[in-house]
Order: sequence, then structure tokens, then C-alpha cells
Amino acid sequence: MTILYIGYWSFENNLTKAAIFPHLKILSTFTQVKKIILITLEREMRIKNRNSVLPDKVELVQLYSGKSIFSLFNLFRDHIRYISDVRRIIREEGIDMILANGTQAGTIALRARNKVGIPLIIEYFEPHAEYMADNKVWGRFDPRYLYLKNQEKKQKKYAEKLITVSRKYKHKLIENGLNQKKLATSPCPVDKVVYNFNPGKRREIRRQLRISDDYIVGIYTGKFGDLYWDGRAFQLFAYCQRFFKDQFFLMILTPQDIESVKRKLLQNQIDVNRVHVENGAYESVPDFLSGADYAFSLPNTNPSSVGCAPIKDGEYWASGLPTVITEDIGDDSDIILENSAGAVISEKVASWEIAMIKIKKILLIEKHRENIRELAINYRSIDIITSIYRQILEEEYMN
Repeated sequence: MTILYIGYWSFENNLTKAAIFPHLKILSTFTQVKKIILITLEREMRIKNRNSVLPDKVELVQLYSGKSIFSLFNLFRDHIRYISDVRRIIREEGIDMILANGTQAGTIALRARNKVGIPLIIEYFEPHAEYMADNKVWGRFDPRYLYLKNQEKKQKKYAEKLITVSRKYKHKLIENGLNQKKLATSPCPVDKVVYNFNPGKRREIRRQLRISDDYIVGIYTGKFGDLYWDGRAFQLFAYCQRFFKDQFFLMILTPQDIESVKRKLLQNQIDVNRVHVENGAYESVPDFLSGADYAFSLPNTNPSSVGCAPIKDGEYWASGLPTVITEDIGDDSDIILENSAGAVISEKVASWEIAMIKIKKILLIEKHRENIRELAINYRSIDIITSIYRQILEEEYMN
């Protein structure tokens, strides 16, 4: 069997490393899978073929956008080119199944396989068009919103399997009339070997950053803005500085401009000497998590956040970190609340004080890291998606 796996990010993007690489590794373990062709979309610069970091069964194909200045016209032109390229790969490689990561990749996959009859599986199936509109990244009359909204509707109808990242969104789809047999749920799995509290790395990170043993260290990983808190996040960090006083320290690992982040820290009267900001490599994240005491996960709360399951949450849990998370984020807010694994906050400052008091109490529990790590084992295990893949490969539509 030859599988075509379509991603929507560049090969070097951290989302590709976190959300796609683990799945390729799992798929490669099935004996009936002889070859996997991974497609990544390269929008900025041409990079060398990086097959060396992929499983032996995986062949990398990079599709490139045009070099024109960004515009909606160029965006849709690239989209049409991607569909054409994928259709050619399907024909030339004799593809037996298509896996698309997310609804944007699913749009390319669905249009490319049109009238071919190859089974299409869309994982990380989320209400992406609604995310973008709810967070005011796209307007509801934006051609991108209208197009993706329409394509997501078609994916619900024509894809053989949709794998959501939250049980709440799966149940919502069933309530709206979707056949339960078409649905499965699996958040992004976390490698519990890579993401694991390491006392040696903790000492090393804290020594490098001159963090005293009595400091209570928070960590934030990822971007600010769009789907996540931006200005409000820095107000929260400022509150944490006032709450923890001389024990305050914060680590921020972000792909965004460091000087821009530091300006926001200063605008909120946060002592930049008590904050480490870095564009660190994705591979270094586990070490920094070991150096931290608690973590922040701050997606915007809105009607579409029911379909959310931030990858960082599983990484935090596997590292044993109590997590401060915004309310109504997929299943994760409830999981944290029900398991006393952190605190759930709103935009109201009153909820922040309650959250920090909870964090301090959790940190006093002797085996809190081991207890929180169980969440990653229960809710982010690779066994979940492995079982789903096994079921898919045994379905009638695969014969």
C-alpha cells in the first residue's frame, strides 16, 4: 500500500515536526504500508531534501509557491497549482489512500482525488474557517473564509474518515447529523520519552539562565496573537510578576521577533531581567520544560474553540507541568480542572489570582509531576492514533 500524506506547512515548521512526524513514524510500523509520500508546502525558500530525518518508508515531496508578493490572487493560484501537482502524484504513484493533516490540506486532497475514488482520511479535523473568523483573522465575507467553510462542508460529506482532536467537537458533529462511524478522535500524540522531566536538564537550564533555586518559573511556548492571546497574555505575565514578586521568572520560546516580545514586556512593566525570550529550536523545548515549574496555554475562547487541542498541552503534561489554560478549550480545560493539573482562567483578572494560588498549592505536592504526566499517557498516547490507523486499514473501503 502506498499512502499520500499531505501537510499544509513547510518541512521545517515546528507544526510539521510536532503534528506530522509522529504520525509518519506510526504509519511506518504497519507491514501493509510499503511507501508513504509526504507532501509539504514551501512558501518562502527552497530547502534541501531532508529524507534523512524521516522513516525509511517515507519519501519527501516539497511543493513550492510562486515568488510573487502575497495577495489573495496569488494564494488561490498557488492553491490550484498544489491541487494539480497532487493529482499528478496520485496518478503517477498509484496512491491507495490519502491522509490530510487539517482541513486546509484536506481541501487540496479532496479536490485532487475528485472522481478517483481513493479513500480520504482527514485528521486534525477542526472548524478552521470558524477559528479564523471568530479570532478576527478573517472576516466572514473574506474569500478565504467562504471557500474553506464550503470545502469543510464537502469534507464532512465525502471523506471516508474524519479524525477530530477533541471529543467535544466529535459529539457536536454527531449532534449536527454526521454519521458516528465516520468519526474518531485523537489529539496530537506526545513522545513520552522525549517529553519527560529531566532533573539534569533542569539544573543545566537554570544554571545557564542564572535562575535561583527558589524562583517559581513559568514557561510559554508558541506564538502570540491570531488564535492566541496577545496583549492580554502580557498583562497576565505582569500579574504573575506581582503575585510571585522576587520569585518570579518567565521563559518564552517563540518563533516571533524577540525585540517585539521584549517591547511588550516593557510596556507592561515586566522586568526583562526576569524573562528569557528565545527563538529556540523545536528540539530544545523538552529541556526548557524541565527547567520550568508551570506553563501557560492561552488560546482565545470562542464558540469554535470546542474543536481545539493545543499540541503544547500534551508536551506540558508529559513534562509534569501544572498548566494555566484559558476556559472552554476543547477537552483540555476540563481535563486540567477535573484532575487538579493546573488552573482554568478567563480574561477576568479575578480568575488569575485564583489560578496562581492553585499553582502554588500544586507545586507543594511531592509527586505532582508524576501525577500530571499521567494525563499525557491517558490523553496523548501514541496508542490512540495507532489504534485508529489500524481500524482504518481494516475498513472495507480499503479493499
